[in-house]
Amino acid sequence: MGRRAAQVTLKRQFMDEAQRRHRDGPVPTISGEEWYVQSAMRAVNQAVGRVIRHKDDYGAIIFADQRFADTRLHVRIPPPPPGLERSWRAELLPYGWLVGVLRALVLPHRPRCTRVLCDGVGAR
Repeated sequence: MGRRAAQVTLKRQFMDEAQRRHRDGPVPTISGEEWYVQSAMRAVNQAVGRVIRHKDDYGAIIFADQRFADTRLHVRIPPPPPGLERSWRAELLPYGWLVGVLRALVLPHRPRCTRVLCDGVGAR
């Protein structure tokens, strides 16, 4: 186990123990699992916010992880920025569709893409 994984495991254990000890205390504590989900979703929301910052920006946010199919997480994902509600789409698709979605997003912009981003995207 890596150092970071060990730190996360210890923090989760600490949060679980604190919740057990202070269950009826004046300040409610959260479980280790809830702390972990909050921390992960904070990082997700920060990444989402980096994609679109200006009205003329465009981008794609693809949650390519089966955990995002859990509807309990949907309330933790930020709403679309004002003015973009109509172009905002949320779909749950099988993993195999991801390649097609990426092609559809990248190929129209291929002349402006960097070589690293576009090489092989359109090839079968």
